[in-house]
Amino acid sequence: YYAGDCNVHLEHIDTQHITELPQFFTLINVDGCHTKECKMHDLRLAVGHCKYLLIDDYAYLPDVRSAIIDWLNEVSSDGWGKEPLIEWATLIPSFRGSYLVKFK
Repeated sequence: YYAGDCNVHLEHIDTQHITELPQFFTLINVDGCHTKECKMHDLRLAVGHCKYLLIDDYAYLPDVRSAIIDWLNEVSSDGWGKEPLIEWATLIPSFRGSYLVKFK
């Protein structure tokens, strides 16, 4: 249940042709191109531009799974003092498997 104001604006943009998002969002859903390179680009694009990130197809497509694992390693601590960018990440069991990430 949500009783507040909500402002929704939809645009059709090929994210592979942009290098930065125009604003900060509460939630970004990444479910588009399914090659590893394409998915890595979209995941990197979202860093610093949202509070929550929902990523689809983890359990369904090997390239997507590989991209998510590599990206999570990028944004996590390396154990040598690098501050992680995410607070938590969890797999949501579903038909295709979705990852939900909360940024710090």
